[in-house]
Amino acid sequence: MQRSMRFLVLGSVCALLALACIMLYERLGSSVDAQGVLQEPFALIPVAWLFFAAATYFGVRYWRSRSAEIHTNLDRKNDDVD
Repeated sequence: MQRSMRFLVLGSVCALLALACIMLYERLGSSVDAQGVLQEPFALIPVAWLFFAAATYFGVRYWRSRSAEIHTNLDRKNDDVD
């Protein structure tokens, strides 16, 4: 597997996990118990943000490695023409 494709796959998986955390948070919902304490799956919010940040990081890495591959291929083609 090419290096740039690894970044694309990792970024996609992290984005899907972030979306899953947000959907699970909405699905579980929040409630107030008999003592008046709010019960909610709050830990899913920062976990979703971490996955979103990781997806952004891998997306940028994919973009940079892909553009480097394109420039390398263009340079090779230009060398072949000369």
